[in-house]
Amino acid sequence: MIKNEKFEEISLMHDLFSRVADAFNILAKHLAQYIVNEGNKLVQDDKLKHDEFVAQIISLREKMLSI
Repeated sequence: MIKNEKFEEISLMHDLFSRVADAFNILAKHLAQYIVNEGNKLVQDDKLKHDEFVAQIISLREKMLSI
């Protein structure tokens, strides 16, 4: 959902999870792992030039902040 920018669906999922105990802890753990994985993909991509790398990192940050 994050990759496809399905923020409305994420909002609905948030409402659903708010009804389940400890659901946000689990969600936060998986979201953190997603962010680390996406960041690592960018770091390991040898084809990215420095300015492209910085732009992609900023884009990832902005996407995560919009959630």
